[in-house]
Amino acid sequence: MRLGLARGSRRLLYPLLALDAGPQRQPSGIRFEAMRRIVVLRELYTLGDALVATPAVRALHRAYPDLEIGLVAGWRNAAVWRHNPALSRLFVLGAGVKPVRFAETARDVRAWGPDACLTLVSIRCHATLDMLARMSGAPVRIRYDAERFGGAHSNVAYNCIVPLRLPREAHQIDVCSGVLQPFGVEVVDRSLELEPGPEAEERARQVLRAAEVEDATPFVVIHPGSKQVHNRWPLERFLEVREHCVRAGFRALLSFGPSEERARAWFVGSGVPAHDLLPPLAIEELAALLRRARLLVCPDTGVLHVGATTGVPIVGLYGSGDPAVWQPPGRIRAVSDHARGNVRAIESACVIREVEELIACTAGPP
Repeated sequence: MRLGLARGSRRLLYPLLALDAGPQRQPSGIRFEAMRRIVVLRELYTLGDALVATPAVRALHRAYPDLEIGLVAGWRNAAVWRHNPALSRLFVLGAGVKPVRFAETARDVRAWGPDACLTLVSIRCHATLDMLARMSGAPVRIRYDAERFGGAHSNVAYNCIVPLRLPREAHQIDVCSGVLQPFGVEVVDRSLELEPGPEAEERARQVLRAAEVEDATPFVVIHPGSKQVHNRWPLERFLEVREHCVRAGFRALLSFGPSEERARAWFVGSGVPAHDLLPPLAIEELAALLRRARLLVCPDTGVLHVGATTGVPIVGLYGSGDPAVWQPPGRIRAVSDHARGNVRAIESACVIREVEELIACTAGPP
């Protein structure tokens, strides 16, 4: 849920956020062990960015187990955090009238009484997060120096600025979590985390039964969609990969996002059986289903990051994104055309070869 501030509005916003911001503090003078509560802010709108923050939140909890951690999530990504054991409180920025929902969330965070607010940024700055930080009531507000992200003006919302010394080619997990290093927090476990919960597990079982996939049936999941146009691989090549998996003895199920009805219709028109087209699934339901799959094939999108939380082997297709920066930990084979930034240049044969090799080196053929 974006507030959609125009550039002119932002020029007015930041002088207001600077009012009564308090003196600047050095990271060396801040002690988390003396605090009771901290609220964490992270990108609200994209699934992959939310999941990339899970190692940092887990590391913070392990370093300071007595510290209550709250987190603000956008309603679409709330499932990433709903069952996260590191959190004491989850604040969900809901859908609906944007200013009203924003004000309600800011009020709830302030009433919770955090001693500090920590904003995790690794790509860009967000006016929404900056406003939440100032309105949180936290006397300590921590974030990277935003000069790297082209938003040095937004530093005024924070009174503890941490220098970003990592190289530009550093992995997103390391950039996201590096802001915690001055406070004695090191990320040892870099795995992404999403706990589906019992209701999602039951929903996954129901969906597989409806698709006539028995417990012993080996199946792969192919997710052809991507919100980003530059990550969209041609549908006919996904179809080639699917047909290869079927010939190899697997059930090949196709999953789609809520706005991908055109792609679904294309596969129906191409002769894919209806029971091989998965119904729309919530994030946690998809995670529960992928836990049972033998393989996931998808572009560089949020679904790839969801798959990485489950341990399923993945063949990921990368166009403009550099796998060295974006690929999450796990059993993942990246097929990349990063040099040209053109995912459409990837041939079907390259993907099929990675599918074969990944299956062979994990659980073997069906």
